Amino acid sequence: MTTQSSIAQQSQPSYSALAIEHGYPIRQVVRRFMGLGGIIGGGLLGLLGFVIFFEIQVLLFIPVTMFVGFFVGLIPATVTGVIIVKLGLYRNTIGLVQASSIGAIVTSGLVLLGMLWFKERFDVPLLLSAALLGGLSALLTSLVALPKWKVQNDR
Repeated sequence: MTTQSSIAQQSQPSYSALAIEHGYPIRQVVRRFMGLGGIIGGGLLGLLGFVIFFEIQVLLFIPVTMFVGFFVGLIPATVTGVIIVKLGLYRNTIGLVQASSIGAIVTSGLVLLGMLWFKERFDVPLLLSAALLGGLSALLTSLVALPKWKVQNDR
């Protein structure tokens, strides 16, 4: 009985195999998430600072937050990109909602791990703001990184 179940498992292709078969740009999506995810998140933080303080000098600080955001957001953006590629998401409504949810969960999960690692107190507003930032960053990055859905006719 175990041989039949192992044969059945081997005959079903994985998401990655299906993605490669249908021309899903795996490396391109992961590279775009790695390169843009943290930068977009840092830019969002800079824009938030401008909205809060509403001073022109804060606009000069946005490139700094984007630079720092690249390094801070590299790991969450990469993990989000890899999960999105494994699921084979496309740039449609469902794919964008799923990508945003994945970004929010990954970012808040990594912030929670950081809190546990550094033995900080549990901070719910920080987790919620990290989830919001990660979700928005994943949504905006998905608009650039994900391929469009191709409708193929079998005629």
